[in-house]
Amino acid sequence: MPTPREELLRLQASKRQLATEVKNLLNEIKQLTEQRKQCVLELRSLRQSFNETKAAKRELIEQMRKLKDAKRKLIEEKRNLLSEARKLRLEARRLQFNVKIPLEELKRRIEELEWKQQTSSLSLEEEKRVISSISSLERKLEVHMQAVALHKNADDLQMRAQEISNQIAETNNTLQQLSEAISEKSLAMEDILQKIKKFKEEIGSIDERIAQLKNLFSGKVAEMDKLRESISEVQRVLEEEEARRKLEEAEQALARQKKLAEQAKKKVAKGEKLSFEEFKALLELSDESETAS
Repeated sequence: MPTPREELLRLQASKRQLATEVKNLLNEIKQLTEQRKQCVLELRSLRQSFNETKAAKRELIEQMRKLKDAKRKLIEEKRNLLSEARKLRLEARRLQFNVKIPLEELKRRIEELEWKQQTSSLSLEEEKRVISSISSLERKLEVHMQAVALHKNADDLQMRAQEISNQIAETNNTLQQLSEAISEKSLAMEDILQKIKKFKEEIGSIDERIAQLKNLFSGKVAEMDKLRESISEVQRVLEEEEARRKLEEAEQALARQKKLAEQAKKKVAKGEKLSFEEFKALLELSDESETAS
């Protein structure tokens, strides 16, 4: 017998397959509906004068002109964004070069010094040196973070530039489509009379196919509803199991923390040095005791 998770995966796979089938049905219906609409429009336009067809062609040409203007503006915006990104990266590299110490190394040194300050018995002079070293490293860390922020800003600018590149590519595709549409309009003026009969027959065939697809779609929708109900039920079971698991893990973690804290107390009583984990466990247990009281 499959586990609830295996059953969920099976149901979800069935749902995805069914969703794909439904999507394909809808896409085909949409395509056929659009195709039928185009056929009807063609039948009407076939009875109109060549002047009306020429007007549609002029409209496509105007769209192409506007798109070309928009494309030129996008290219200019992309050029400016990339220029600004380059400036930011140069400034970031300059800052990082002045710091010299890698970011992670800075963080590690600060953490070590702070731990030493908190856990070691230092003379006044030693503590002053530690504090001075921490301050110096933190200033370098701040410069490093400024450089990171500059890199981030440069990345954002480049990402925007990439988005604009995608827009330009889409615009090129649209321009190509418009160019093809204009050619099609010119060809349509030549074969109007020959296509009237063909379009009438095609409309009848489309209507028949759409009716078949709608019947199939209704059946798929009903099947999808049943799958959703089954998935919801299995998910409810899994959520209950997950809640129980997290509760057990939390209880186990608390027990480990208490045990570590007890070890820390014994070490403190003996005057022994605590590890970082023991010190942390003792503090957290003390915080919990104060909160509870």
